[in-house]
Amino acid sequence: MFGKIILLIALILFIAYLISLGFTNIPFAEGMSKITSHPYPLAVLLDLYLGQLAFAFFIVWNEDKVSTAVLWIAPILLLGNILPVIYLIKNYSSLKIKLDV
Repeated sequence: MFGKIILLIALILFIAYLISLGFTNIPFAEGMSKITSHPYPLAVLLDLYLGQLAFAFFIVWNEDKVSTAVLWIAPILLLGNILPVIYLIKNYSSLKIKLDV
């Protein structure tokens, strides 16, 4: 249960951060052009997608139906790591049993 509480806190903090981004004066396209002009942010983006790919394999392993796995995986590529956190919260009890922890 402690892990689920930590995940819920992380989710709430992340959503609050995303909401705060809506109040900045930097347009999204301008921010992205700055990111893609430097090598280190690109490495971070590659790392993000590698982590999403790894989590996608985890979802495929955990889900019984391919269609359910696809419904979880497809939005991850667009919305980022907020969905894996939601997935872990939703499936926390069954994962503890499956992983025997």
